[in-house]
Amino acid sequence: MSDVKIYQKHMKLLNKQLVFIVVSCTVAFASGHNALAQGPRSNPSSSEPVAGAFARATAGIGKETPSSIDRLSPQNAEMYFNRAVNNINSRNFALALTDMNKAIALRPSNPNFFKTRAACFGGMKDYLAAILDLNEAIRLDPLNPEYFYRRSVAYEFSRQFGPALADANRAIQLRPNDPDFLLCPAEIYADLKNWSAAIDACTKCIAVNPTSGLAYALRAEAKRNAGDVSGGKEDDSRAFSLGYRD
Repeated sequence: MSDVKIYQKHMKLLNKQLVFIVVSCTVAFASGHNALAQGPRSNPSSSEPVAGAFARATAGIGKETPSSIDRLSPQNAEMYFNRAVNNINSRNFALALTDMNKAIALRPSNPNFFKTRAACFGGMKDYLAAILDLNEAIRLDPLNPEYFYRRSVAYEFSRQFGPALADANRAIQLRPNDPDFLLCPAEIYADLKNWSAAIDACTKCIAVNPTSGLAYALRAEAKRNAGDVSGGKEDDSRAFSLGYRD
């Protein structure tokens, strides 16, 4: 498989990971932290430093005034969140972003809201903005592996492979046996063309989840690029038998 096809497959997978939201998740509002409620961000260029993106991101807090926010009941935050989740799953990311700005303005100490708004930005391909929101989610809840995992994906989309790998490893440290987390470094190593490391990461994932067709498919690519053509064919066959289709 050509490098271009491998890259396209990784990007498709990563986008799916970054915007994935569990519709049935329940939001807990109990948090003692305070965070800035950040408003709509314009799309930063791929070369713009994160610090510059942050300055532009915090330039506006949205159209809601304090008095209008005060007139809303606390339950409205969850209403905005639930509607945003539905819009994310329908891929209406701009509408979801509008609702998440309102939810965060009402409940700025809820890390899950920042994670969800990061999914909006991910769907809109504004990966630096997604990183900023995941930074805030991690600041509010530094032991949640899901936030590190998602930020790793956003970093990888931004071609920042060092931070991506660090976050992937941190997610694994916090939740060692999660097959999605274990597979994340394999994708990064594939981007870096470190095929032996990619093979090792895929093998660790398969040890935890032997029915992962994706893990076999990624390991097949890595093996072929490492010169193990027959091993790649075996893993391709296994991936196919498990229902994985490129």
